[in-house]
Amino acid sequence: MAKGKSSAVATPPPSAKKPSKAQLDKKKSIEKDLREAVGQALRRHKLLGNPVVVWRDGKAVEIPPEEIPVDPKTGEFLE
Repeated sequence: MAKGKSSAVATPPPSAKKPSKAQLDKKKSIEKDLREAVGQALRRHKLLGNPVVVWRDGKAVEIPPEEIPVDPKTGEFLE
């Protein structure tokens, strides 16, 4: 790695235990719930005509409601 650069991903120490199946299942459940919550928030913003702000390339960028990626037929958030 170049001097002054840091890795964006932390490497666990060799002594770190692997997560159990229960821990992995809980992580997947939490990630699913978070995706659903974000999708609901984006749909709500789009329906109410409110923009959202996202972080892109180190900058805050406002996305107008008409550009929020939601399927017009199903209302599902498009990732």
